[in-house]
Order: sequence, then structure tokens, then C-alpha cells
Amino acid sequence: GGEDPRFIARRLAILASEDVGLADPFALVLAVSTMQAVESVGLPECVINLSECVIYLALAPKSNSSYEAINKAMQIAHLTNNIPVPRHLLNIEDSGYKYPHEYGGFVKQRYLPKEIQEKFYNPRNIAKEAKLSEIYKKLWQERFKE
Repeated sequence: GGEDPRFIARRLAILASEDVGLADPFALVLAVSTMQAVESVGLPECVINLSECVIYLALAPKSNSSYEAINKAMQIAHLTNNIPVPRHLLNIEDSGYKYPHEYGGFVKQRYLPKEIQEKFYNPRNIAKEAKLSEIYKKLWQERFKE
């Protein structure tokens, strides 16, 4: 009896993104690998793969910042679905788009319509996300002035 191990593996992949998230991005890699192992190994041995993943996820630092960000972005998109995409992001010649690879990998340009001012991602100062937070705050200093 019991639950189908493929269902458990799927739930672990969701947990890895929703609850561990950017605090430990490797959690998702492990969870997806666990899903693949469950498919290829099967019962009864795949319970070992599930156990390893469960222990890792249970002990991993937690951050739901990406989960909160996508939920907020989807809510705003639903409320503003008639606002056009900024011209420079359309596939139009001479639109004014700045290709980040030609600017050291980052360009301060608007990616949202000017009608949308919300900030969706609020980084956490937790584990690996702390490093991402540092980078984010350095690139967009004006968003983090107090």
C-alpha cells in the first residue's frame, strides 16, 4: 500500500522550489534527479532515493521568495493583461533594446511596462540566496536606498 512514489517525488520537486527555493538552488536539482531515479529504479529500491531527498530538503535552509515573486507577478499580470509590452522588448529592428551580453552581462533597462511599478522579488538574506541578494542589490542600488 501507500502512495505512488512518483507522486511523492513530484511533491518533493515542488517543495524544493516552493519552500527551499533560492536559499539552496541545488535542492531542485536533487529533487528532479530523485524524480528520474524513482522512474528508472522503481520499487522497492527507489525508497532510498526518496529518503535521501527528503532528508536533504528537511535540513536545507528555507526561502519562499521566488514563490512569492511569481505569485505577485501573476496577480499583477492578471490585473494588467491589456498593457502592451515595452517597445524595446519587441522583436523589432531599432527598437532600442540593449543586449545585456554587449554590456558586461547586465543592463539597467525597463523590462516591465511603465504602468507597472511593483517590485516582485524581495531577496532573503539566507544561505545561498544571501549571495544572490548581494548581487541584486549591487545591480539595482537605487531600489534599495533607504
